[in-house]
Amino acid sequence: MAALYGNAFGALNADGLVPRPFAEWVAGLCFGPSTHADNPTLIAKWVDRWCDIPARSVYREANSWLDKRDLTAELQHLSIPSLIVHGEEDGVLSLSRAAQPMADGLPDVAMTPVPRAGHTVTLEQAEIVNVAIDQFLHSRVAKL
Repeated sequence: MAALYGNAFGALNADGLVPRPFAEWVAGLCFGPSTHADNPTLIAKWVDRWCDIPARSVYREANSWLDKRDLTAELQHLSIPSLIVHGEEDGVLSLSRAAQPMADGLPDVAMTPVPRAGHTVTLEQAEIVNVAIDQFLHSRVAKL
């Protein structure tokens, strides 16, 4: 991830707020094509909010995950039920590159691929996400 995005986020190691062109670039990555086509108002509000965030805060947040080591091999050791909710249009971390390897490594997992959603799946398809969480929790309570 650092190789892909490190230089771009590095530009935010500065005083001031997140520049609009940067927020628009990130929105292009985070939101799926369906949301860009169907809900430009959501994206515009998201960009506006990002433009109110201190740039250095975003820089530091990004650096908390840019160089994280891959822990996929460790997932087999988790003994808790897990839910993966992932946008099918995620251009940052695709289903095949991120969600599926996690699901394959977890011993007790439910996975919900969400159509018409990208990396910001909880914003783009909140109702589908909420239903997936509700169903997952109810299925686990039923096992108690």
